[in-house]
Amino acid sequence: MLRKKIGIIGDPYLLDVTTGTEYRRTVCALAWPYADVHGCVIVIGELRHPPAMMDARRHVHVLGEARSASPDKLLEEAARMQVKWLFPTVVTPVGDPRITLVDQYNADRRRARLPVLRLVEPSAWRGKGEGLLSYYMAILQRRITDDKSLHFGPDCTARDEAQRAGKDDINRKMIEMPGVCALAWAVENMDVEAQPEWYERRHIIGGPADQHGGY
Repeated sequence: MLRKKIGIIGDPYLLDVTTGTEYRRTVCALAWPYADVHGCVIVIGELRHPPAMMDARRHVHVLGEARSASPDKLLEEAARMQVKWLFPTVVTPVGDPRITLVDQYNADRRRARLPVLRLVEPSAWRGKGEGLLSYYMAILQRRITDDKSLHFGPDCTARDEAQRAGKDDINRKMIEMPGVCALAWAVENMDVEAQPEWYERRHIIGGPADQHGGY
């Protein structure tokens, strides 16, 4: 369970109240079931503090994963994870016809005065993912082999699905591999939609010291 916190200079972060781990942000992605392959909802968290070396990426951990053949169950899991992991949006293709399920789910939650799931498109997604597997696998490989900054945990089935994807799958529609989609979309969002450092936020008037030091 995460809690929103504010650092001493005013920088927001997320604290895991159980382990004490601090996260800079969390990202969730959802991929629908395909044929007899279960769909996947996955949540990743980026550590608050960078490694003690120049130009090194912050480490990213898989915080939660759920697989199901039921779209309704996937949406329920996403809503449950949102309460636990505090991600602002769910990464999923908004052009998929099944997005109407999210619209109906959100309508029901509004009537019950519950938080809704807000969606954002994967950055490079188009169609059904034809020809994009090599692009997404490269994103994962950079974090797995280059600087080893992506940590899955022992029970991540999306990792296993990604490891099984080989050269014969390059031209497949990625929607046929929901686990690969969810993991890749989440990591892509983390890497492509880079969150600026506090001192890079030029739109903030004054600075973080104003509220604490009075200048």
